[in-house]
Amino acid sequence: IAGMSLDAFLSGSVYAFVLIIARFGTAIMLMPGFGDIYVSPRIRLALVMMIALILTPVIGPILPPEPAAPAALLKIVASEVFVGAFLGGLIRVLVGTLTTAGTVIAYHAGAANALIFDPIAVQQSSVYATFLTNIGMVLIFVTDLHHLMLNAIYDSYTVMVPGALFSMGSFSDAFTYKVMESFEVAMRIASPVVVSGVTFYVGLGLLSRLMPQMQVFFIGLPIQILLGLSVLAVSLPIMMYTFLAYFEEGLILLLRT
Repeated sequence: IAGMSLDAFLSGSVYAFVLIIARFGTAIMLMPGFGDIYVSPRIRLALVMMIALILTPVIGPILPPEPAAPAALLKIVASEVFVGAFLGGLIRVLVGTLTTAGTVIAYHAGAANALIFDPIAVQQSSVYATFLTNIGMVLIFVTDLHHLMLNAIYDSYTVMVPGALFSMGSFSDAFTYKVMESFEVAMRIASPVVVSGVTFYVGLGLLSRLMPQMQVFFIGLPIQILLGLSVLAVSLPIMMYTFLAYFEEGLILLLRT
């Protein structure tokens, strides 16, 4: 720094500051918990600015030299925005596992039409999905797993070096695999209610065959709702434990890639 002019030092610091904001800001905008609509945009902006200010001296030396052409600078910034969107999207997919599981549970518990606004998924979701996603986000922050989310973005600089050429096939393969894995884990989380629901449907089918004059729908629906709530209440701890283990493992694998 002693042999560097003040203009060059300030220019390099601003350059590093902008690139860090491009990656971290995009990721935090998409990450659950940090980028949800109930978080004030001013708080999100202040968080990103503070992170960029802290990391500028740390990440600045590994950044590529400041390009002279505006087009080259725009290309690097766009690349950083894409990497941030990829990382934030992957973390969003991990949390979306609970939304999928809650939707599957709602279908098998007779509450598929009971919709409510889900602030995590930012859409109309079933009551079960909204309930699970809100509990999941609370547990993520209580267990400090949100630190792993930020750490995953920081460690991405060792693999996804700014300014380097990336393989779009690798990005698409990784994202597709995570979506597929998310559905698999969601079915595992919802399996207690799914098994009880299918068993109940089979029993209703046999009952309708044995007693055709019975109004199976009016008799079975209240029992189905009660059965779904009961099974959910009993199996909720193991559901949340399965999700937290999957979420932590997904973030750790993201740190190692």
